[in-house]
Amino acid sequence: MADEYKEELDLDTILRRLAELPRDQPPIESVVPPQTFQTQPYDPSSESVPNHSWIGNDSLNALDPRLNNRIVPQEHRNPTPQSAPVVSDLIDSTRIIEWRQGLRRVSTIAQHNSNFKRAVQRLIKKQEDHVQDWAKRRQELIREQILKRQQEQKLRATLSTSPILSNSAPLRTPETDREELNRFDRKVYQCCRDLMKSQSSELKRLGVPFFGVRDDLIIDGTGDPSDTSDSVAGQPSNASGKITKGQLLDLQRQMLRHLEDMYKED
Repeated sequence: MADEYKEELDLDTILRRLAELPRDQPPIESVVPPQTFQTQPYDPSSESVPNHSWIGNDSLNALDPRLNNRIVPQEHRNPTPQSAPVVSDLIDSTRIIEWRQGLRRVSTIAQHNSNFKRAVQRLIKKQEDHVQDWAKRRQELIREQILKRQQEQKLRATLSTSPILSNSAPLRTPETDREELNRFDRKVYQCCRDLMKSQSSELKRLGVPFFGVRDDLIIDGTGDPSDTSDSVAGQPSNASGKITKGQLLDLQRQMLRHLEDMYKED
């Protein structure tokens, strides 16, 4: 057996001898000399990978001397991505019922939301398009009424001798034209209310103050719109900390004018 241990060991020899051993005999102790598994001194500075990695490499080096001094590629680990910091909304727009505080709030929104300007401009453009369309259709209706009245007058003049028209009342009168125009105006008014409701919802979504104020801060009554200024900085003039519907409506109109002055396209 001494001559056998002097024989140079290589991986092929080890594998061949392992295959020749009986299955119930421990293969490592029969082939590899005991001094092959001598414990190496622990060097903390060399520990750059988990323990299971460097233990496995030493075992392979002990079995096959050809693996000594061979650089084993280390596992590359991607750093864990860090989520972007979330900026908390410190001011609740639904609680703002004072103009100067609302003005500061909308300025803050414009600074932190790059899409705010474009969103407001779309709302302004949409409203202008609807208003122009309503005005155009109203003028067309008026011209159509005038044209129909003139055509009826010409027809009556042509058939003035006919007994059929002599006793009949005119179909187009100022009263009938006025009623037709009133019906159109009522439809426009309803469309305008729907548009304002839609735009108010969008402004509320954008966080614009005075659109979406909490119900428990609104009281009945019109109030004096001039009372929306604060007597103490940061506090509403109303000592109860609430606002009337009339005051809120005035603040909404004031905010709309401010946004239009800031972002209306030329």
